[in-house]
Amino acid sequence: MQFLILFSWLSIFLGLVSAPKLNINHNSDTTPKFKLIPAPKITFNSFVDCNMAEVWIGDTFRIFPGKYGEDPLWGYAKDLKYSDGENAEVVFKNPASKFFNPTMPSNVAIGQKGLHGAVWFETVYQDSKDISGKTLYGIYHNENYPSTLPYHSKSK
Repeated sequence: MQFLILFSWLSIFLGLVSAPKLNINHNSDTTPKFKLIPAPKITFNSFVDCNMAEVWIGDTFRIFPGKYGEDPLWGYAKDLKYSDGENAEVVFKNPASKFFNPTMPSNVAIGQKGLHGAVWFETVYQDSKDISGKTLYGIYHNENYPSTLPYHSKSK
């Protein structure tokens, strides 16, 4: 696992180092400009984290905010939810009563097979073979700490 993570970071680094240089013309006529303008406050009525997986199911937008499970650092959480609407703006305005708990397995004791630690969805995608569009797969982040690792280290 550590090798895979190191290899992934090395691949990203090499990709960035070897990327072609962009030809940027600093002519004032082509320099991008921006302006900050006031915007109304947006209140999201569920758990907010750095990522919220989302997917279109037909013409319905679904979002999966939050996390679930045993997190020794932040505590136990049952905040993984999902909510639907016609687009992102509608879903973000949904009241808390329109966010629902997906069915998740319980955390199991150290040494047992099953869910250890806290999980949240990084992304969700549809099974292209399911013509209904309702079979979803989630890639999840599993936050494990030494106190929630599934296997004991061997000691002599």
